[in-house]
Amino acid sequence: MPNGPVGQRKVYKDDAVKAIDAFFSGNAMPLDQAYNIARGILGNTNQSLAAAVAPQLNLTPNQMRHFGTHWPTPLQDEMRRGYTDAIRLADGNPRLPIETFWVTGPSDAFQIFALKEDGARQVTVLVFIPPAVEREARRDWPPD
Repeated sequence: MPNGPVGQRKVYKDDAVKAIDAFFSGNAMPLDQAYNIARGILGNTNQSLAAAVAPQLNLTPNQMRHFGTHWPTPLQDEMRRGYTDAIRLADGNPRLPIETFWVTGPSDAFQIFALKEDGARQVTVLVFIPPAVEREARRDWPPD
Protein backbone atom coordinates (compact mmCIF):
# COMPACT_ATOMS: atom_id res chain seq x y z
CA MET A 1 0.00 0.00 0.00
CA PRO A 2 1.20 3.56 -0.55
CA ASN A 3 2.52 5.69 2.26
CA GLY A 4 0.47 8.70 3.37
CA PRO A 5 -2.93 9.41 4.86
CA VAL A 6 -5.88 7.18 4.02
CA GLY A 7 -8.11 8.72 1.37
CA GLN A 8 -5.41 10.95 -0.06
CA ARG A 9 -5.58 10.70 -3.83
CA LYS A 10 -2.51 8.98 -5.20
CA VAL A 11 -1.65 7.24 -8.41
CA TYR A 12 0.85 4.50 -7.74
CA LYS A 13 2.14 1.00 -8.44
CA ASP A 14 2.90 -1.53 -5.73
CA ASP A 15 4.83 -4.76 -6.26
CA ALA A 16 1.69 -6.64 -7.33
CA VAL A 17 0.87 -4.01 -9.99
CA LYS A 18 4.46 -4.13 -11.22
CA ALA A 19 4.11 -7.91 -11.52
CA ILE A 20 0.84 -7.51 -13.47
CA ASP A 21 2.54 -5.00 -15.79
CA ALA A 22 5.47 -7.37 -16.32
CA PHE A 23 3.10 -10.25 -17.14
CA PHE A 24 1.22 -8.13 -19.70
CA SER A 25 4.34 -6.44 -21.13
CA GLY A 26 5.21 -8.97 -23.83
CA ASN A 27 8.76 -9.23 -22.46
CA ALA A 28 8.47 -12.47 -20.46
CA MET A 29 6.30 -14.23 -23.06
CA PRO A 30 4.46 -13.29 -26.24
CA LEU A 31 1.34 -11.24 -25.59
CA ASP A 32 -0.97 -13.80 -27.22
CA GLN A 33 0.31 -16.42 -24.78
CA ALA A 34 -0.07 -14.07 -21.78
CA TYR A 35 -3.61 -13.15 -22.85
CA ASN A 36 -4.62 -16.81 -23.29
CA ILE A 37 -3.26 -17.66 -19.82
CA ALA A 38 -5.05 -14.64 -18.34
CA ARG A 39 -8.36 -15.51 -20.02
CA GLY A 40 -8.17 -18.97 -18.42
CA ILE A 41 -7.47 -17.49 -15.00
CA LEU A 42 -10.14 -14.80 -15.27
CA GLY A 43 -12.76 -17.23 -16.53
CA ASN A 44 -12.17 -19.81 -13.79
CA THR A 45 -14.34 -18.74 -10.87
CA ASN A 46 -13.81 -22.03 -9.00
CA GLN A 47 -10.95 -20.48 -7.04
CA SER A 48 -10.18 -17.03 -5.72
CA LEU A 49 -8.47 -14.63 -8.05
CA ALA A 50 -5.60 -14.41 -5.54
CA ALA A 51 -4.98 -18.15 -5.69
CA ALA A 52 -5.32 -18.20 -9.48
CA VAL A 53 -2.86 -15.40 -10.20
CA ALA A 54 -0.25 -16.19 -7.53
CA PRO A 55 1.75 -18.71 -9.62
CA GLN A 56 1.76 -16.49 -12.73
CA LEU A 57 2.73 -13.29 -10.92
CA ASN A 58 5.11 -14.88 -8.40
CA LEU A 59 3.23 -13.31 -5.49
CA THR A 60 4.76 -13.84 -2.09
CA PRO A 61 2.71 -15.74 0.50
CA ASN A 62 2.16 -12.43 2.30
CA GLN A 63 0.88 -10.72 -0.86
CA MET A 64 -1.42 -13.64 -1.65
CA ARG A 65 -2.79 -13.73 1.91
CA HIS A 66 -3.31 -9.95 1.84
CA PHE A 67 -5.10 -10.09 -1.51
CA GLY A 68 -7.32 -12.96 -0.40
CA THR A 69 -8.12 -11.39 2.99
CA HIS A 70 -8.65 -7.75 2.12
CA TRP A 71 -10.08 -7.97 -1.39
CA PRO A 72 -13.55 -9.57 -1.04
CA THR A 73 -15.17 -11.56 -3.82
CA PRO A 74 -17.16 -8.63 -5.30
CA LEU A 75 -13.94 -6.65 -5.75
CA GLN A 76 -12.16 -9.66 -7.21
CA ASP A 77 -15.10 -10.10 -9.61
CA GLU A 78 -14.74 -6.45 -10.67
CA MET A 79 -11.01 -7.08 -11.26
CA ARG A 80 -11.91 -10.09 -13.43
CA ARG A 81 -14.34 -7.96 -15.45
CA GLY A 82 -11.90 -5.07 -15.85
CA TYR A 83 -8.98 -7.20 -17.00
CA THR A 84 -11.24 -9.17 -19.35
CA ASP A 85 -12.16 -5.81 -20.94
CA ALA A 86 -8.49 -4.76 -21.04
CA ILE A 87 -7.46 -7.97 -22.82
CA ARG A 88 -10.29 -7.55 -25.33
CA LEU A 89 -9.01 -4.04 -26.11
CA ALA A 90 -5.34 -5.09 -26.21
CA ASP A 91 -5.69 -8.28 -28.26
CA GLY A 92 -5.93 -6.73 -31.70
CA ASN A 93 -3.59 -6.08 -34.58
CA PRO A 94 -1.13 -5.15 -33.28
CA ARG A 95 -1.42 -6.65 -29.82
CA LEU A 96 -0.73 -4.07 -27.14
CA PRO A 97 0.75 -4.37 -23.66
CA ILE A 98 -1.39 -3.51 -20.64
CA GLU A 99 -0.24 -1.10 -17.92
CA THR A 100 -2.05 -0.72 -14.59
CA PHE A 101 -2.27 2.13 -12.09
CA TRP A 102 -3.90 2.12 -8.64
CA VAL A 103 -5.75 5.39 -7.89
CA THR A 104 -6.80 5.93 -4.27
CA GLY A 105 -9.66 8.04 -3.01
CA PRO A 106 -11.41 9.35 -6.17
CA SER A 107 -14.75 7.66 -5.53
CA ASP A 108 -16.79 5.76 -2.96
CA ALA A 109 -17.08 2.81 -5.36
CA PHE A 110 -14.38 0.31 -6.32
CA GLN A 111 -14.09 0.65 -10.08
CA ILE A 112 -11.76 -0.55 -12.79
CA PHE A 113 -11.49 1.00 -16.22
CA ALA A 114 -9.63 -0.20 -19.32
CA LEU A 115 -8.73 2.61 -21.71
CA LYS A 116 -7.39 2.60 -25.25
CA GLU A 117 -7.09 5.64 -27.46
CA ASP A 118 -6.79 5.53 -31.25
CA GLY A 119 -3.15 4.92 -32.14
CA ALA A 120 -2.35 3.86 -28.57
CA ARG A 121 0.83 1.97 -27.76
CA GLN A 122 -0.78 0.30 -24.72
CA VAL A 123 -4.05 -0.31 -22.92
CA THR A 124 -4.18 1.52 -19.59
CA VAL A 125 -6.05 0.05 -16.63
CA LEU A 126 -7.07 2.42 -13.84
CA VAL A 127 -8.19 0.80 -10.58
CA PHE A 128 -10.08 3.30 -8.40
CA ILE A 129 -9.83 2.31 -4.74
CA PRO A 130 -12.29 4.06 -2.40
CA PRO A 131 -11.16 5.20 1.07
CA ALA A 132 -13.04 2.39 2.88
CA VAL A 133 -11.35 -0.28 0.76
CA GLU A 134 -8.00 1.45 1.16
CA ARG A 135 -8.40 1.49 4.97
CA GLU A 136 -9.27 -2.23 4.99
CA ALA A 137 -6.37 -3.06 2.69
CA ARG A 138 -3.93 -1.18 4.92
CA ARG A 139 -5.06 -3.09 7.99
CA ASP A 140 -2.33 -5.43 9.16
CA TRP A 141 -0.25 -4.72 6.03
CA PRO A 142 3.36 -5.67 6.68
CA PRO A 143 5.25 -4.97 3.45
CA ASP A 144 7.48 -7.84 2.27
